[in-house]
Amino acid sequence: MVVYNLLTVVEWICWLNGQRKKAPTSEEMMELEARRERVRLNVALLKKEEEERRAEEGSRHTTTKIGKVVVPDLRILFSSFQMLRKIPNSYKWNCTGG
Repeated sequence: MVVYNLLTVVEWICWLNGQRKKAPTSEEMMELEARRERVRLNVALLKKEEEERRAEEGSRHTTTKIGKVVVPDLRILFSSFQMLRKIPNSYKWNCTGG
């Protein structure tokens, strides 16, 4: 007994409506199902990577809630400016072009 899912039925409907010249073969149906499964796996992998990336960014970028507004934590930005002040002038970029 062959069980077709809804996406498989679409191929048959296209053939019945004249949008396809030939009826789908069982090999074609298996290839299409394998392709759909690869796409599902790729989507799941991309979602996982995106969640990991957002979690990593979230750990680096903290926010503070002030009332109803969420603002970035500027202490990290200010600390980086303080670190720049500690760098000797000989190591800083010369922005004047001289």
